[in-house]
Amino acid sequence: MTDYPKPFGPDQRYELQKQLGEGAGGRVYLALDRVERRDVALKQLTRRRTPEEFERRFAALSRLKHENLVELYDMYSTWEPPFYTMQLVPGVDVVRYIREEAPSGIETLGIEEEDDLEGNLLLGEKSRAANRSVFTPPEPGGMDRARSALRQLCAGLAYAHAQGFIHRDITRGNIRVDSDGRLVVMDYGLAAESPPQGDLEGEERAPESAGGLVGTAAYMAPEQWDERELSPAVDWYSMGVVLFEALCGALPFVGSAHEVFVRKRTVGAPSPSLLLPRIPDDLDAICRGLMQSDPRRRWNAERVLERLARG
Repeated sequence: MTDYPKPFGPDQRYELQKQLGEGAGGRVYLALDRVERRDVALKQLTRRRTPEEFERRFAALSRLKHENLVELYDMYSTWEPPFYTMQLVPGVDVVRYIREEAPSGIETLGIEEEDDLEGNLLLGEKSRAANRSVFTPPEPGGMDRARSALRQLCAGLAYAHAQGFIHRDITRGNIRVDSDGRLVVMDYGLAAESPPQGDLEGEERAPESAGGLVGTAAYMAPEQWDERELSPAVDWYSMGVVLFEALCGALPFVGSAHEVFVRKRTVGAPSPSLLLPRIPDDLDAICRGLMQSDPRRRWNAERVLERLARG
């Protein structure tokens, strides 16, 4: 067992407080920045790039400055292992924010504890159980919280897309909401420039046959299974899955990654209102529009905001 606090980094600038999560891309810690005198999230990277490549990618991602996107602070590309620091976001994941009238407890940071890079669908026992149960609506006020979250997600993702970046791993765990209701999209480690040129953690996207699925299968767009050239539409599909989960209390698809992707392509996602008749028309339409199998027909920020404005 590791003892905390633990000095870390050049000149012991950081003090590791505890581990927050771990995935294929590395470990994330709660850390104190002794120089800036603030808590940060510190991510150690396990995938390999040259220091120059790390610096180039970090510099590009650091250009993203938006209140609904996590802020990156410092990169240490020559340290072993390489690591970077970013904004710490106290709060809960977006599905809990929407579904629970007053979420109990405050989690510190949304980090996927496992990454699906081998083609297996990672859901976790809680999500698996939810998918075997009856679909349930959010607690009172949930529909308004969903609309607020959608507006903020549209603002953050549309900005990132306009800057030439695709997130590629939008999940409930990568979207946080703080106590003031401000939403923040986390962990741009898998983000790619348009067209994709790899990610900060050293993963070049490859077809499924090469074992190169990038992202979390339950939330991924159908075209992420076998296409190298991806568009911002993949993020909008993932946003639709998150919305479905928040409205219905379970993910739309379960099974192996292969089974899920086949169903996404051939059957499509069920309409939330068919499962729960009290789902409002605007949220039902947005969810269906975002989860269109054809990326050319899939809704984007403009369509979502237009439908929200109509009520």
